[in-house]
Amino acid sequence: MIPAVVISPQLVDRARAFMRLPDIYDEMLEESLLIVGQLAIEYTRGSGFDASGNPGATASAVIVKAGARLAANTDQTRRNVGNTSIRSFFDEWDAVEKKLLDSLRRTAR
Repeated sequence: MIPAVVISPQLVDRARAFMRLPDIYDEMLEESLLIVGQLAIEYTRGSGFDASGNPGATASAVIVKAGARLAANTDQTRRNVGNTSIRSFFDEWDAVEKKLLDSLRRTAR
């Protein structure tokens, strides 16, 4: 059975520093990390996480990066600036995140 992901205060601190946010956003940031973290632990079938659901280094990096995209645009909308469409939300793993998660993922044998 795959455990629920655990988001430590240190992981929230890393994400806040990555996004350069003040600590008043910690609750929203933690919620974003929990959502993305649970997606990651399910995707890897628990690999890359300890038995309690704490992410290892690789899984933590993916959670911070993808969680930042979710937290940055919680309404999940595409923004247009002039002729450029900006997609800064989480709708799937990006190429780097997917490669890292695939390196952790357990496969059927």
